Amino acid sequence: MKKFALRNLFFIMIASVLMLSCSNDDDSAPSDDAISSVMEKQYGNSTFAKLFKKSKFYSEFKDVKKQNYDIFIPSDQAFVDAFGQDALDNISQDDINEVIGIHIVKIDESDKNFSKKYYPTEGVYDSGKPVNMHLINKNGVVYADGVQATPDLFSDYGTMYKVDKILNPSNVLAVMAIDPDYSEFDAMMNKVLAKDNDLKSLLNSKNKPFTVFLATNSAVNQYLKSINKTSVDQLSEAELKDIIGRHVAVSTVVGDSQKVMYFTNYKGERSKLVYEDGGYVLYHDPNTVNQENETVNSSFTPGDALKLGVGLEVKFVSKIFSLF
Repeated sequence: MKKFALRNLFFIMIASVLMLSCSNDDDSAPSDDAISSVMEKQYGNSTFAKLFKKSKFYSEFKDVKKQNYDIFIPSDQAFVDAFGQDALDNISQDDINEVIGIHIVKIDESDKNFSKKYYPTEGVYDSGKPVNMHLINKNGVVYADGVQATPDLFSDYGTMYKVDKILNPSNVLAVMAIDPDYSEFDAMMNKVLAKDNDLKSLLNSKNKPFTVFLATNSAVNQYLKSINKTSVDQLSEAELKDIIGRHVAVSTVVGDSQKVMYFTNYKGERSKLVYEDGGYVLYHDPNTVNQENETVNSSFTPGDALKLGVGLEVKFVSKIFSLF
């Protein structure tokens, strides 16, 4: 009888272990309507979904349902373009976490100036500042080089978008698409970038602190009127370079607080914007003794900026700088 009882106890213990194991397996599987489950079901054969499953986010989002996340899913070709033909084999675990994290963004709709602001969940971009993606008319997101992301799947927790490039949140080129009020400046910037690789390299640099001053359409039109022109299409290549060069500045800090920005004006000259006495002062010619200067928008402070990536700021201004 004692042997029988021990034998039964042994089988009961084995059964309990098996039941516990099965229970744990069930717990580890994502809920049917969680982000991880939706990703597997809808996009399971894609490179992004396969990397997502290898990333730390698979487990983190296996129970995440009704939260404000949007996910941008690059095409398989986008991964080939970024990492090579054997994309899945060539990406380290850290890179997997970073590249997936960049494409999972938390949404904050509280800012009046944006329909949506995006915060990446991973990597050097996780700075608590908006990323350069912006919802346009609730039917697409413009990012990187003006490429539009197409909404593909809507759910309680956000939207899944299909995109044809790996997102690069540190890229300033998308900022121009944030608001149609800046479309004229955007057009000028794109014309210059199409032929100026040096400026393009600067805007994509993660090492040089620089600032882009983004002027409104009304500022551009007022400037065009002052030079007897009606459209940015009437500006020559040299004029476009000159104007854009007035609005891209490499930054440096003097002492504890004084910030000086030297503008890239393509003429081998240096004109600077200095933060003094609570506002920016624009020096037309820093090489002369009697400097002519003007205050740049009294309400314009260092806080009126969009910080993107490493060392990159975008400031919004209501005038075209006339430095020279």
